[in-house]
Amino acid sequence: MKKFSNEMYNVIGSIVLYDYDQKKLEKTISAFLNSNLQDIRLCLLDNCKEKDDYINIISTKYKNIDYIFNNINLGYSAGHNVAIRKYQDKTKYHVVLNPDVYFDKNTIPSLFIEMEKDTTIGLASTKIYYPDKKQQFVHKILPRPFDVGVRFLNKQKNLSGYILAKIFKKSMKQYELKNLDHNKNIICPSVSGCFMFFRNSVLKEIQGFDELFFMYFEDIDISRRAFKASKNMIFNNLTVYHNWGKGSYKNKNLLRYHLASAFKYFNKWGWIFDFERTKINDSAANVQVQSTLE
Repeated sequence: MKKFSNEMYNVIGSIVLYDYDQKKLEKTISAFLNSNLQDIRLCLLDNCKEKDDYINIISTKYKNIDYIFNNINLGYSAGHNVAIRKYQDKTKYHVVLNPDVYFDKNTIPSLFIEMEKDTTIGLASTKIYYPDKKQQFVHKILPRPFDVGVRFLNKQKNLSGYILAKIFKKSMKQYELKNLDHNKNIICPSVSGCFMFFRNSVLKEIQGFDELFFMYFEDIDISRRAFKASKNMIFNNLTVYHNWGKGSYKNKNLLRYHLASAFKYFNKWGWIFDFERTKINDSAANVQVQSTLE
């Protein structure tokens, strides 16, 4: 049943589409819309130059889809902001999704329940796995330029990256939160953009994504602002699967976007002398809590 414009949703989801895989996208759409929670709606933000007939098929196949054709590649941040602004007064929660994630039908309602219980949480996510069930350590503390450089070189699988990773193994573990017990929930400064479950009042307060970032680092930036306004929590008793392609480590054009966004991020918040970064990271580094949904 279609909702009237003045009605409230429990959860709005948004996915930005550009050069996407149809099978992976349909798996994401199905995972969200088949959640065991009433009053949810999914926004598909199409950043492609031309409409795709596949989207029309999907829109008729599934209920509660709002398809918005932007007719231009707005980027990740501005794309999601279209949905965030449209539904800013019409939902309790807003979940930002990549078009290559999936999860079971109880993930969304479980997060809904957890955040209804603890109103100090403004941004939440879950443990993230590859489809082969290997864990992705994508939730992190706020980065220093050094952390970004070492992590990038290590992902390149070259000799210099290997040596640096060995030398700074302890530092990288702390950066990727590998030093913590992932059987407990984690207070987290930087939540991965592949799956971000926002309390809508907090998302509205921080005014969504900073459109300075076309793609990359927008999740770190918005996580940081959400952390200052409330609390970021990773619920490690819940799981999302992510078909992470690590595009910027393989594609030179994506690498340029990644480096440009890193430059913008550190220009905005500080390169070496970022005292707020230290304060936020120290306040979250060892804080863990047991889930209420055991």
